[in-house]
Parts: sequence; structure tokens; C-alpha cells
Amino acid sequence: MFFRLLGHCFSVCVLMVSAAQAAVVLQIDLSTVNQVTISATTGSSLASVSGSDRRGVYLKDFFAPGGSEIDLDAGLGASLVYFNATSDELPGIHRKTNDPGLNIYDMDDAQVPASFTSGVQAFKGSATWSLTAQQYAVFLQAPTSGDIYAFADSIDDLDGGPQLIGQYSVGSSAAVPEPTSMAIFGLGALGMAYRARRKCMV
Repeated sequence: MFFRLLGHCFSVCVLMVSAAQAAVVLQIDLSTVNQVTISATTGSSLASVSGSDRRGVYLKDFFAPGGSEIDLDAGLGASLVYFNATSDELPGIHRKTNDPGLNIYDMDDAQVPASFTSGVQAFKGSATWSLTAQQYAVFLQAPTSGDIYAFADSIDDLDGGPQLIGQYSVGSSAAVPEPTSMAIFGLGALGMAYRARRKCMV
């Protein structure tokens, strides 16, 4: 009976690790003042979809309602790009006036159309943007996580074509649980359950 329970707990741990890896495809780090860094995780895309790199991907509900336009280039050295493409080192981030989402665009060097493949890693690389104090204050109000759609550049594009490809997570890179940490947590919970069971039998 105990070994059957052990097997079930191990399966749950594996599923939790897989779900965590698959869901979060972009990590957003705001730990440096007046700066935002967006990095790829090893998370896989939830859908196969092709579209325009100039339209890019859309992080839904990233901003509070209202607010002014934000339009920034990353500058040389940025490597954030779709997993199956080559970075142009100039990805941009954009927010239309009063739009609740963040758009990341112009990541791809030459590949047209840009694309994601279901079950395959969604992004690779990272990019950092300098922010004004006012912009940084707006970014700090972002939720801890949300959905990413491809290909879209504003909330108006989400009717119809764009597909949900994964989620973003806001915080330092440590905010995304590593598989090892989750496995240790699962084993700890299993040990506590085993100890409680032994107490009941005594």
C-alpha cells in the first residue's frame, strides 16, 4: 500500500514539474531599478501558430487600465527570439495608449513568417530595456503571471486568429520553480505522510 502511494506521489511530482516547465515561456525580471529584462525559459509552446514578427507576441493584462504609450528598442546585444529563429538583436517592447497588454516584437532576423510549434520550446535568449522612473513604476504594478498570445500587438487583435502559447511570470528568475526544487518538495511531503502513517499504526 505504501509503495503504491509512493508511486502516485512520484507521478504527481512529475506532472507538476512538466506543467511548470510548459506553462511559463517568458520570465520578466524587474529587480534592477529602471530596467526590465525578459528572458526565455525552456517552456514549450502550447500551440502551433505562424504570423508576423512585426506584430509579435502579446502579454495580456500586463498593465493596469489606462496609461500612456511605451515604445522601446532593446539595443545591441539582445538575443531574445523565437526558438526556431535567429535574433536580430533589436527586439522592441510596445504598449499602445490605454492598452492593458505588453507587446514584444521585431525579434526575428530574417525568418518570415515567425512561428511557434506546439510542444517545442517557445523562445530562447533574453533582452533588457532601460526604463524611465515613471515607466518602471508602471511595470512594477504588473501581475505575477499572465497569458501570452501569438501573433498580436494589442487587445483588439485577440478576437480570432492569435493563439495562447504560454504564460509569462514576473519576478526574478528564481520565481519559476526548478524541477529539482519541486521534486524535493514532493519527497518532503511524502516523508511527512509516511511518518504520520507510522504514528497511526503504533
